[in-house]
Amino acid sequence: MDLALLKTFVATAEVGSITRAALRLHLSQPAVSGQLKRLEELLEVPLFRRNARGMTLTPAGDHLLPLARELLTRSDAFVSVAARLAGRTAGILRVGMIDCGYELYLPRIVASLTRQHPELQVEIRTATSGMNLRALRAHELDAVFVEGPCDTPDLRRI
Repeated sequence: MDLALLKTFVATAEVGSITRAALRLHLSQPAVSGQLKRLEELLEVPLFRRNARGMTLTPAGDHLLPLARELLTRSDAFVSVAARLAGRTAGILRVGMIDCGYELYLPRIVASLTRQHPELQVEIRTATSGMNLRALRAHELDAVFVEGPCDTPDLRRI
């Protein structure tokens, strides 16, 4: 199984649009469409319903999405453990942010992280503060930029 196909499936399911999935994955729209088509042909099951407003999961897609996420998480863990065994830091750092000026600081933060840890990939997702906090608690994000109070004792605020 090509993990790139699973990444495209998960991204498209999360954002509900080939256009937004292409932006998230830094791919062209035809590349995303092609990968989704290849995955559906490989699995012999339709994963999405396409409509004027975007993409929605079929019952099969809805059933397979958590398994795809789990495979990607395990793949990332495999790479991270191997890197740690070799004395390196690797994997994906998933950061949630809001559109509120933090994007001015983000390039410097990402540049510094990737300079120190060349095998680390930084994935940025934009959402509201509340959505980012929910994603952080659900372990879908590793760090978030939020605005407003964050009086949750299980989170560390910097």
